Amino acid sequence: MENKALLSTHLEKLGIERLNEMQVAAQKAILEEKNVLLLSPTGSGKKH
Repeated sequence: MENKALLSTHLEKLGIERLNEMQVAAQKAILEEKNVLLLSPTGSGKKH
């Protein structure tokens, strides 16, 4: 299974319907196999 499809499957299983802007940027970097450290302040919508 392609990485993007696999990630979408896992997000769906977790009940995540959409990603916020920061999460989309992190997802892109992860799919490009880059190292990612994501720091997100309280109230930034991490649970979306």
